[in-house]
Amino acid sequence: MTWSELIIGLENCQELLFFLSSSSLLQEFLDCVVGRLEFHYISSPCPSSTDNSSMQFSGDISLESRGICTSQATWWFADLGFLNLNMFKKIIDTMVSKKLDHSVISSFLFYYKRMKCPNASSAQKCRIIETVIKCLCPLVSSFISIRGLFDILQASFNLKMSKCSIGKLENLIGSQLDRAKLDDLLIPSPAGEKIAYNVNLILRLLDIFLSNSRGKLLMYQLKKVAELIDLYIMEVAPDPSLKPSKFLALAMTMPDIARESYDTIYIAMDIYLKVHYRLSEEEKIKICSVLRYDELTEKILKDLAQNESFPACALVTAQVTLQNKLRYSVPRNSIFS
Repeated sequence: MTWSELIIGLENCQELLFFLSSSSLLQEFLDCVVGRLEFHYISSPCPSSTDNSSMQFSGDISLESRGICTSQATWWFADLGFLNLNMFKKIIDTMVSKKLDHSVISSFLFYYKRMKCPNASSAQKCRIIETVIKCLCPLVSSFISIRGLFDILQASFNLKMSKCSIGKLENLIGSQLDRAKLDDLLIPSPAGEKIAYNVNLILRLLDIFLSNSRGKLLMYQLKKVAELIDLYIMEVAPDPSLKPSKFLALAMTMPDIARESYDTIYIAMDIYLKVHYRLSEEEKIKICSVLRYDELTEKILKDLAQNESFPACALVTAQVTLQNKLRYSVPRNSIFS
């Protein structure tokens, strides 16, 4: 049976789905369709140079990172775009049961969502996204495009979807937060809130990352997320509506061992204190409690020692720490003198 004949058969099955939903014949047919997909991208070598610029999906990074040629793995996406949600869910379940590559499945899920949502009503969009989320959950998270997950999360917020659906997405993202980029985290706050970015979301993702992966995290993952969060803090620090408690929560979430340097935190803190110059001395001292002065470079310590935006106790501590560093740093030449 040719691929075109399989598609025609699939269209007929969809029209008769009410009568065939519990039929073993339908499952056998779906097995046949999925088997053809798997055979095609495994047996077809990826050309060394092809122009795939016209076909890029959120999941492409996942495909390419696994050595799967995008053009060979995604040729059938448009052919299955006609599927309604019920048949779509059935064929995805078949792909999972037949162990089709999870990066291919997730890429198709993102494609389906992008193709179906633009012309759908809000209620239809919610059903589409809920179905996509349910289908993503059984997949190995490392095979799912993190950018694609953030796109769906943003859409879920815009549609005011259920806490259950959003929670599932946040768990998927939080468990692999070390794969995220700064742009992914810059999600605007819900309508009506003065704060520019959704800091509460990032705090939830951090909590998921640290709690769900407790004992399983490698040091490079911790360091990667710490660097990412420090950059995020720098990005949100100029926001006049960012409360000191939220700034502190962001700065204190990661364990000390995750940071090789506190220079970025200092820069973010400097920005924050200059914008929030009306903070009380007590509030400034509390914010500065995050700093580990021994983990600041000499250049930063010199700057801090003269920075009047910081409380006096921070300036004194910086001066003492700098003097100690200079005292105990022995020039190489002096070893041989």
